[in-house]
Amino acid sequence: LDRRMRCLDERLVELSAVVEGLTEAEPGTLRSASDAVDQLHLVADCQDPRDLVPRPASASARAAIVEAENGLARAWAMQALGQYEPARPLAQKAVEVGERAGFPPLVARALVLRGECEDRKHEYAAAKATYEHAANVAAQAKDDAGVVEALARGSLVVGGHMGRPAEALTARRFVDLALERAGQPPRVRALWHHILAILLLNQERYEEALASERDAVATWRKILP
Repeated sequence: LDRRMRCLDERLVELSAVVEGLTEAEPGTLRSASDAVDQLHLVADCQDPRDLVPRPASASARAAIVEAENGLARAWAMQALGQYEPARPLAQKAVEVGERAGFPPLVARALVLRGECEDRKHEYAAAKATYEHAANVAAQAKDDAGVVEALARGSLVVGGHMGRPAEALTARRFVDLALERAGQPPRVRALWHHILAILLLNQERYEEALASERDAVATWRKILP
């Protein structure tokens, strides 16, 4: 119950930050509204949340983690609205809190967001390194869904933005294995198959790309009818 309530609290913070961002937004930000809503983390994920790595016993460390998780939820909303500069320091702060507390799940999630901000700011080498670090930390945290998300986003940087799709596809077997081990969670499955379609398309493997994109679309339609 505690894990479920903590998860729901994070979703509420994230949603509130999107709403607040839209009420104060410039016209350019408002154009990101639908993307921001699509990027909201699913409430359904809170039905049976798991902390595979125990949280620290110290009350002060636990409180610091909760504060950092709320900051990360706000940062994710900012990033979704295109506000990368204010989102990045919140993500970095969460990385530092998680490292000090010895809680790798927080570090992995925060690194993914930092990598996304770097990617959006066209800092591709930095984003690639950050995603690789995020995948390693997620593996330490036994978070296979986190491994998928980090490797998938990193593959897009390498294959889509850095123009090296063949290199990016070398991660495919690791992503597929982590996805299977995670139980095929729909959000990261859809993300991976969409990115995989882009990588295959860039190699002119059209039939495979189409099949992967169809999988992504079918999964998203279940999540966002």
